[in-house]
Amino acid sequence: MLNVVTLKQWIGVILFVGVAQLPQAQVTRIAFGSCANQERPQPLLKQAATYRPDVFIFLGDNLYGDTDNMDTLRAKYRRLGARPEFKQLAAATKVLATWDDHDYGRNDAGRHYPYKEVSKEIFLDFFNEPLQSERRKHKGIYHSEYLRQGDKVVQIILLDLRTFRDNLLLYDSTAVLPRKSYFYPLDYKPHTSKDSTLLGEQQWQWLAEQLRRPADLRLICSSTQFGIEYNGYEAWANFPHEQERLCRLIRDTRAEGVLFLSGDVHYAEISRLRSPGMYPLYDITSSGITSTWDFATPNRNRIEGPIMENNIGLLTIRWESDPVIDMELVDDMGNTRSTYSIERSQLTFMSNPVIAHRGAFKKNGFPENSIASLREAIRLNCAGSEFDVRMTADSVLLVNHDPHYNDLTIENTPYAVLSRQPLSNGEVLPTLSSYLSAGRQEKPSTRLILEIKPTAQPTAERLRFIAESVLKAVRAAGVADYTEYISFDYNQLLALKRLDPSVLVHYLNGDLSPEQVAKDGIDGIDYNYAVFQKNPEWIQQAKRLKIVLNAWTVNDMSQLDWFLQQGFDFITTNEPELLFERIK
Repeated sequence: MLNVVTLKQWIGVILFVGVAQLPQAQVTRIAFGSCANQERPQPLLKQAATYRPDVFIFLGDNLYGDTDNMDTLRAKYRRLGARPEFKQLAAATKVLATWDDHDYGRNDAGRHYPYKEVSKEIFLDFFNEPLQSERRKHKGIYHSEYLRQGDKVVQIILLDLRTFRDNLLLYDSTAVLPRKSYFYPLDYKPHTSKDSTLLGEQQWQWLAEQLRRPADLRLICSSTQFGIEYNGYEAWANFPHEQERLCRLIRDTRAEGVLFLSGDVHYAEISRLRSPGMYPLYDITSSGITSTWDFATPNRNRIEGPIMENNIGLLTIRWESDPVIDMELVDDMGNTRSTYSIERSQLTFMSNPVIAHRGAFKKNGFPENSIASLREAIRLNCAGSEFDVRMTADSVLLVNHDPHYNDLTIENTPYAVLSRQPLSNGEVLPTLSSYLSAGRQEKPSTRLILEIKPTAQPTAERLRFIAESVLKAVRAAGVADYTEYISFDYNQLLALKRLDPSVLVHYLNGDLSPEQVAKDGIDGIDYNYAVFQKNPEWIQQAKRLKIVLNAWTVNDMSQLDWFLQQGFDFITTNEPELLFERIK
């Protein structure tokens, strides 16, 4: 049992209801890490103490037990508690923890591990959990605490991904070794049964309650990665229905300010997961304190890393009018190896359903699809501004609705020729790059709704080339976080998804049911308003399937009211000012 902090000291900072009061310390820095072998030196824990964090969070594999002998497990905890680096950290700051497989008991173990109750008691005793705490009364070790800085609240949610988790499924359990695998012979495949669980219903109900509580920032601490694509390792992606359930839960509870912290994989990275109707979900993975691997698996959601050296993670929260969250990954030499910053406003839901069709052009007489109309939509704080993209004969992407520009066929004409004729307000016919640059926002409030117009040559190669070119331009402009894609060409959307499964795509044509669209992984239906009036049952189907609902192009006041009453996520209109008035 750890004795570096007395019971009196712990009672001073931990309320039995699970709220940590820090009236004097600024809630500015949170350190975290995973994968620490108790037999090895742990200089990163000493390094973490020098940052004077308000809390250090152990994200699992806090030691390597790997045993069914509980006396052996206790001895390994004593070994960890005796390490001078651990003592220094625990004396300097508050320590919170969840577990993963190696400190739970066995590699990759789940709910069938026979010693999980004894292991739980050993874990809670080591981390000085109060004897009367709720954490000791329920199954598992899930728990939440709060850090406060004035009127600002950071909620820390510690998930338990072991006690309730169903068995993993081998990628190919029937083949003779060396069997087919995704990356290596022991790969796990995703569960297809919706009855399988990672968290268990008891923990799900508790988590829903936690997300309904007020907080300015929420850290969901998960021992395995949440925000990555499937890679064959143990992760939320092995339970895709549970991963989607958590995205839905965040959306349905309107829980803003969510960040994920994770460990397990023996390298560090920052991932960003996109989900329909959601702000981006960031997952900061720090692994490991003593144990790292020599390779990282592919991850198309990765935005920073991978870092293969020993590491810890740091979150620094600067409580400005719009709080800034700095994410850092630090190696055992104290070097910052990766950093990424966001503002709290980027972790919020849309405040209105208004999508300006071809920009906010009508009231001020701007040309459709002009940069002026885009800037006006941003000034109005529209939820999104829609625009149309085509490719010229020399493969330049430009913004224009019709297949012709001043009697010139865009696909058959070089951009240099097309650009000789300005828009009616004097603007040069915008390229996609110039348009996206104009749409870049320091604090994004207006999403860029990029419509890829159908090509006259819709071959698979052509669709892929257009998709690659569009994605490249969006990334280069730095607006990927707040760009979504729409098209009448279903295969064009599928091409985008194949290149980047994290992008959000919505279908325009109105000829497919919500069930078919959802089955193919399309994120939303964005149909002409008459389609929904002809097929009103599709509205409830889409809501049941949790795909995004949008209607175009709705300009009549009575129709605007009807779609507002139906609870559409978004409404695309040539009259954004009028729709704002109806919302009031």
